[in-house]
Amino acid sequence: MLPTNGVGFRHIAAIPIVAIVLFAAMVAPAWTEPVLVLNEPRDTFMAKDACEKAASFKTSPSFIDINATCTVSGPVAAVREFHAKLLTLFATNPQCRITIMQNDDLKRGNWELNLGFKPGAAKQYWAMWPMQDGKTLPNWLEGEGNASQIVHDVCAIMTRSGAKILN
Repeated sequence: MLPTNGVGFRHIAAIPIVAIVLFAAMVAPAWTEPVLVLNEPRDTFMAKDACEKAASFKTSPSFIDINATCTVSGPVAAVREFHAKLLTLFATNPQCRITIMQNDDLKRGNWELNLGFKPGAAKQYWAMWPMQDGKTLPNWLEGEGNASQIVHDVCAIMTRSGAKILN
C-alpha cells in the first residue's frame, strides 16, 4: 500500500479532472463570443464580376474607378486589401468582442459577411447572413459603407448593441 499522507486515492485522481474543468473555464469566453465568417471566395467572385462589367463599360463614369483598380491591382488583390482593412478595424475596436474566421469552419459561425465588392468603389454593399450548423438562414441584414462604417455596423449587430430584431 502506498502512503498517501492522509490524502485518499480518490482525491489524487480528482486532480486531473479539476485541472481540465479549470482550463475549460479559462478558454470558454473565447468560444462563447459570436463568430463572423468572412467569405473571401464569394467576395472575390463578386469583384471579378464587377471587373468584367467595368471592362465592358469603360467610358461610363460609374465604372471608371472600378476599371482602373481592376487593371492595376486585380480583383483578388483588391478583395484581400479590403479584407485586411476590415480585419485591422475589427481587431483595434475594443468594444467589438467577436471572433472572425475566414472560411475555416462554417459550423462555428453565427454570421457570414458577404460583400458585393466593387474594386475601387468608395462604398461597398454588404450583407450579413445568420448561420446555424454551417448553413445560412434566410433573414439577412444589409447595408453600404466604407470599411469603417461596415465594421461599426457589423459590430453593433453581432454584439447586440443595436436594436434587437425579433422574427
